[in-house]
Amino acid sequence: MEMRCYRRLLGISYKDHTTNEEVSRRIINAIGPHVDLLTIVRQRKLKTEMVWAHYSFIWPCEGYRKWRQKEREVEETLG
Repeated sequence: MEMRCYRRLLGISYKDHTTNEEVSRRIINAIGPHVDLLTIVRQRKLKTEMVWAHYSFIWPCEGYRKWRQKEREVEETLG
């Protein structure tokens, strides 16, 4: 999936027979050092799961402010 996205961004056709190493090199030259797409997806999924876990425990007894505070703590933890 990640390589498919990178190939599309770079305009590389599947007919070009470009290796994944070449695609990685080109994407680094184009956008610079970056975090892998899969890592970003995992972080966002974990963040969403943690927020929903907090949300389910504190709503409605503690209210929105405490829920938002927990959400901020999760965001700071994940970066």
